[in-house]
Amino acid sequence: MLRTFIVAAVLAAALAAGWFATRPRGTDEEQIRELLERARTAASTKNLGQALSILSDNYQGEGGTKKEIRLLLLQAFRDIHEIRADLEVDSIRVNGDSATAEVRARVRLRSQGGTATDFETSATLRFQREDHRRLLIYPVREWRLVEASARRGVADLL
Repeated sequence: MLRTFIVAAVLAAALAAGWFATRPRGTDEEQIRELLERARTAASTKNLGQALSILSDNYQGEGGTKKEIRLLLLQAFRDIHEIRADLEVDSIRVNGDSATAEVRARVRLRSQGGTATDFETSATLRFQREDHRRLLIYPVREWRLVEASARRGVADLL
């Protein structure tokens, strides 16, 4: 009986520590800036999973749906040797569980042959706070990108 109680207490403490360690931190604006930084890092490291993790399952915008974005990124990560992206956030407006950000992006793409292409665009990004699970256990509400409207299309990158 005592052993069961000790195991249950340790398990409860581990779950509480896990929840505390994985919960979103910072203000809404800081969380959205962190999401944008994760997107920049994902592009630079060509990390498909991390890139897709910022998109809502309901994403619709530049490049199509989340499934279509996945195909575009697979092709880009395969064909482009190096991606260097810089993001500048002009503004973030949060309204409850929705937010809009105005950003400027500068991207340098280097092909396998060494040819560099520079690309610059500005975009309006719409975010929604969505229910999600961390480590398949801990329920959290996190920001996800649901729509992107660029002044110059994503297809121009490829």
